[in-house]
Amino acid sequence: MYGTAKSQINSIRENKMIPLLDIDIQGTKKFLKSYPETNTLFILPPSVASLELRLRARGTETEETLNTRIGNAKSELEAGTEKNDPECLIGYRLINSDLSRAKSGFFENL
Repeated sequence: MYGTAKSQINSIRENKMIPLLDIDIQGTKKFLKSYPETNTLFILPPSVASLELRLRARGTETEETLNTRIGNAKSELEAGTEKNDPECLIGYRLINSDLSRAKSGFFENL
């Protein structure tokens, strides 16, 4: 199985710490059902084309895995940038176009 156990999340919270998870849109939907008070941050590239350039520059993807990741990214970006966000999935968005600006905490509060 893949994921983070509720017991791990609860243990972190009981120790007065804030759990930080790296999850996709589907995982966010599931997580918010159990922890609706959660703050969410959607980190996105400036464009799909820039994401593809970054992935190609890394040299870690085959053409097949690259195509799969780009296809997945398109649907994630669509869901993560939906203006009305009917499920209230995204609390904050950070466009990772400039690393120093992104690191300084520049984000859009919805």
